[in-house]
Amino acid sequence: MNRPYDCRMFNGAMRPVLVALFVSGSMFLAGQASAQNTTKPTLGTVQMPGDNGKLKTTYQIGQKGSEVHFVLESATVAARYPLADKNLTAGSKERLLVLTFTVQNPLKTEQRFSFSSLQFTAVSPDDKNFENRADIYDPVRKTPITQTLKPAQKVRACAVFPIYADGPVAKLIVKRGNSRVLRYDLTAGTTKMTSAFSKDGITLGDEAPGVVKTPVEFGALDVEVQEVVKVDSVGPFKPTSDQDMYAVTVKFTNSMLKEEFIGFQYYKPVLTDVNGETMDWGSRLVSPSSGKDIAQAIAPGEFVRGQYLFWAAKGSIPDRLKLTSTAGRTLIIKF
Repeated sequence: MNRPYDCRMFNGAMRPVLVALFVSGSMFLAGQASAQNTTKPTLGTVQMPGDNGKLKTTYQIGQKGSEVHFVLESATVAARYPLADKNLTAGSKERLLVLTFTVQNPLKTEQRFSFSSLQFTAVSPDDKNFENRADIYDPVRKTPITQTLKPAQKVRACAVFPIYADGPVAKLIVKRGNSRVLRYDLTAGTTKMTSAFSKDGITLGDEAPGVVKTPVEFGALDVEVQEVVKVDSVGPFKPTSDQDMYAVTVKFTNSMLKEEFIGFQYYKPVLTDVNGETMDWGSRLVSPSSGKDIAQAIAPGEFVRGQYLFWAAKGSIPDRLKLTSTAGRTLIIKF
């Protein structure tokens, strides 16, 4: 015989069960909501085998547990680059590659970021490697970067290092640890430089033509050959009775961020006459007013004007000046 449904029995005996189910269900829903609100590590694009990386594209690079998101923003070639702690200049048969990029930490844990976090290698057409072995820098403050990246934190940085002098940058490799590498062909993506030593803005040569009274970006300084004149004396220096003395006046300006030194040894002048004969240089760079040797630091934004003195047979006429830096580049000015 069926008994009528007893609400009192349900309300008494089943109440603990209902409470347990309600609590369990609430915890389950709360867990779901918590999971939905938890920030998970995001994924960047993984470069496909054989593909070249693209500028301004996010890639994930690094082994699991230390991966970062990397974006190569721009690549520029240059003859020099100003930094807060040093003046970077390209030597003979080389130019500078300037890479500006961002790195973001996609993990829930902090990660250290410094010059050793990424390896940059440019490969020349004859398969020689040119690697960044220096610091990475803040592209605005021009100071070295060494810091901790918090979860989701992004930092902008640049790497500057010397590479081969000729042709496009067709092969750049970016690596983090022992993980897969990123490869870029920057042939069409490299920002060109403006330099008297570059005809196409990409290749940096070792010789350049100059014009009187026109400043040239030459090494770490801007060099302006202002005039060449025959003089009777400069300080204690005078020609003999069978000689003429010529003074080549040069203005040296520091457009970089750190002081730069100037003296007779930093640029070697060779002055030839209209017959192709070399005039004698006394291995000096002197003050136009006192004739004293110039050997000093030039502060950023400042300049020094000096004179190279030459002696030649009477009647000699100056024709051409070659000014060669310690790096091996030569500025040629025809008068």
